[in-house]
Amino acid sequence: MRPPLKRTFSLSRRSFLAGMTALTVAWNPLAAQDAEIPANLGFLRLVNAVGMSGRLKVKINGMEADPSGFEEGHATSSVGLLPKTYQVDLEHESLGKETIQVAVQTGQIATVMAYKTEKPPKDAKPGGTAKGEAPKKEPRLASLLYESPVSAADVKVPSLTVFQLTATNKIDFKVSGASLAALAERPAQLAVTKAIGNFPEIQLNGKAACLLNFDIPADQVVVFFTGSDGNLKSAQLRNDVR
Repeated sequence: MRPPLKRTFSLSRRSFLAGMTALTVAWNPLAAQDAEIPANLGFLRLVNAVGMSGRLKVKINGMEADPSGFEEGHATSSVGLLPKTYQVDLEHESLGKETIQVAVQTGQIATVMAYKTEKPPKDAKPGGTAKGEAPKKEPRLASLLYESPVSAADVKVPSLTVFQLTATNKIDFKVSGASLAALAERPAQLAVTKAIGNFPEIQLNGKAACLLNFDIPADQVVVFFTGSDGNLKSAQLRNDVR
């Protein structure tokens, strides 16, 4: 039996329009049947790959995306925004805050992934430590931005992009027998050919880690992370927005 297809919400019900009020409508979807949709939209979506209890709070240009926050593993639909740079503020009750600037471009999807890391920020200044002591590692909130084009309606060979945001430097996956090595915080890509099939399974150490559905062809992104229970979790996203 074929697995159910997870589709993105239609653009007319989930898109932003200009202005802060439209941001609230898009992240907390309400009917927008009568709204005029600009043709030059770019898209933004969020993945909570923090892997800890507690919700992730998100603000876009100062507006709350969802007052209740996003739970572990939640991936939003792609929402339409007028092309410009937006400030995305992330906050987790246990890991602190993180801010990222996102330049939304026409026809592109900007995916913001929030995750936990013990690596220091790239702009961190070297701190002094007591003599003989190693630098103290503490978990903090981090973010990763990935930009990809909206899938064409007639795509013949869709792509699979895998991210792994775990503490492991490299994870060797199998996708329907094909090898896919995913380095931490780096995209690993694979063309989903006929040999791969419409319903490929991502495996790790011979066990199923994720089941995908390409019955309706579209580029897809899978984000792996370590869940709050210590097990490998995933969030799936499709690049066909309407």
